[in-house]
Amino acid sequence: MARTKEFSPDEALQSAMEVFWQKGYEATSMRDLLERTKLHKASLYQTFGNKERLFISALKRFCMSALEPFKAISKSATPLSDLKQLMLTVCSSPDPSNGCMLANTAAEVATRNDNIAAVVQDSLNKRQQMLRAILIQAQDVGELSKAADVKVLAEYLNTFLMGFGVMMRMNTDKRQMVQTLETAFAQLK
Repeated sequence: MARTKEFSPDEALQSAMEVFWQKGYEATSMRDLLERTKLHKASLYQTFGNKERLFISALKRFCMSALEPFKAISKSATPLSDLKQLMLTVCSSPDPSNGCMLANTAAEVATRNDNIAAVVQDSLNKRQQMLRAILIQAQDVGELSKAADVKVLAEYLNTFLMGFGVMMRMNTDKRQMVQTLETAFAQLK
């Protein structure tokens, strides 16, 4: 008879995601993961596979969670205002020092690991689709000119958000981050 798991894989994945997000892929050791998840090595490997597979699962979890607010905004009566407010909330959080796990991963390992790069690219594509939906909704409600090229603006915002995530990781002055955000959104006419 097979033994039942004596831990929650979901909670373990959340804990692994937090340590990867804080330390990055390469700086996170198996010991870090075992300590944070409170799992034995055999349980971690049987449930998640190797470090790379666990990281990919954690990155997918982060990206799925990070896209949730975008889905709601794409149906809002004030999508651009709501998107800007979301970003202001993120940059004014008490401790934004982890930055964006997606941006961190793209900068750290995506150019050296094809499996991780595929997840980064997929996540960027999904976010860009959500941003395009937000911009189309903004046109529909009159927040954005009908003449605006939503494809180009979605690419612009996606690129901006990657840089914004890196700047958060660097603990850039919050006032400067707000000014940068204001400047970026002023471009959306």
